[in-house]
Amino acid sequence: MRLFFLLLTTFLFPLSASAQHWRDTASYRLNKMQPHDCVVPEGDWQRSLDGQWIAPGGDSVTLPMHQPFADSILVLQRNFTLPDHWIGRRTVVSFAAAGPAFYLYVNGRQVGYSEDSKTPAEWDITRYLRPSVNLMEIRLLCNSTGNLLEDNIPIGGITRSITLYSLPSIYISDLRIDATLDTSDYLTGRLDIMVDLSREVQGGSVEVEILGRSTRKALRPGDWFVSLGPEVGLVEPWSDTSPSLYSLTVRLIDATGRETHRLVKYIGFRRVEICQGQLRLNGHPLEIRGLNRIEQAPLGGQHVSRDEMRRTATIFKQLGFNAVRTLRHPPDDYWVHLCDSLGILLCLQPTLCPSDATLLDDSRWLNPVLDRVVNLYRRYRNHPSVVVWCLAADGLTGRCLDDAYRFLRSKDPSRPILAPSLWSPRATDIASPPNPSPALLRRYLKNIPAHLPCLPVMLTPTAGSLDDFWQLVRDEPRLSGAFLSDFQLNEMAPILPSFKQHEN
Repeated sequence: MRLFFLLLTTFLFPLSASAQHWRDTASYRLNKMQPHDCVVPEGDWQRSLDGQWIAPGGDSVTLPMHQPFADSILVLQRNFTLPDHWIGRRTVVSFAAAGPAFYLYVNGRQVGYSEDSKTPAEWDITRYLRPSVNLMEIRLLCNSTGNLLEDNIPIGGITRSITLYSLPSIYISDLRIDATLDTSDYLTGRLDIMVDLSREVQGGSVEVEILGRSTRKALRPGDWFVSLGPEVGLVEPWSDTSPSLYSLTVRLIDATGRETHRLVKYIGFRRVEICQGQLRLNGHPLEIRGLNRIEQAPLGGQHVSRDEMRRTATIFKQLGFNAVRTLRHPPDDYWVHLCDSLGILLCLQPTLCPSDATLLDDSRWLNPVLDRVVNLYRRYRNHPSVVVWCLAADGLTGRCLDDAYRFLRSKDPSRPILAPSLWSPRATDIASPPNPSPALLRRYLKNIPAHLPCLPVMLTPTAGSLDDFWQLVRDEPRLSGAFLSDFQLNEMAPILPSFKQHEN
């Protein structure tokens, strides 16, 4: 009994003494870094914290976790030591996927709180560190306001990697890369780059290099961002059949001329647009032969290894699919990089799949909803494979999603937004009826606004013959293909030969 009371005092009272973020819809993050593209510099500046962590009582838990945790609160600890050459720099901890909610402590001090179980949560922990051994503690919560927005996702845990990485004291905090094509020929690249900087920048310059050409822009003290538009010229456009990538190097140079931070990105030039009710890529009609993908290991675990992701992506391409919709939540970063390099078109969705749809019509949930949309947008906006944003799970509508649509449309006019809904399109650039038969879809196309293309996102073989459906795709220019239901190879085997013939 005494041991039970001790554990209760140690682990539950600190949660109550904090801001009780887990009970309040207005509190969904604490001290987290703003979502951003990967800014880990080249070199030996990254360390994994995957492996064995210790739970109360001395039990060992392996992270990432393959199965959901069963307790209402799970406390995990481990020690770590920084490499000597990291001293004097910033140290950031990155949780690639953890939740549905958790608190982070370092050396007994509360660092922050996070909700959104499938997008990275990062904190600058420099001021909490000791020169020698450090103790990190995670307090996972099974019940919070956060998991009400994730009711259709298995109760989580830490399902992707935990990483420490080091940044210089003056660093590049984010990049926005708009790599598109001139509409006069769809062969001339247009590049616009916004470089966000840490607040300590006092002069110097930012240099961008691509295709052997470099552009440099001077910084004044207090400049927190800089915009560059280097000349590019003729390029080979990125597409699902020709996923051409170009190396882009961004350097931050201080006032003495010393390079302090270097990032290398691989970008693709392509243009996604809607013209006359037709979804187009690089000026040509886009035919989506897609699948819905749930992030699940072959044996049912929540953590998917890189080898398994490569195998899955390769199978998709071999079977003639050219697109994937990430169902219920965003994918691992590595999956998006695979799709960039292999030529798989992506429709990405934030972690928004509540079972109670009325939450999305309640203004108290607007900021948590927008936070998840911002997490998605800022993390994946620089990837050429991401061609469509999907706002939420199928059939969900509400004022929060309407506002999320307006926000995302203002931030990213380069990609259409899809809101899978019931039969009446709302807050969307693409109509997406639920699992229609070919006959029903033909009538549906006659009744929706002429400027909207149509893209069903959850088509099953029971909705009608796949041959009949694809004949309708050929007949109706506004019908841009479809995403078939969840990828289960054994269930889909009978229709795959019929499907693959439509690749050409």
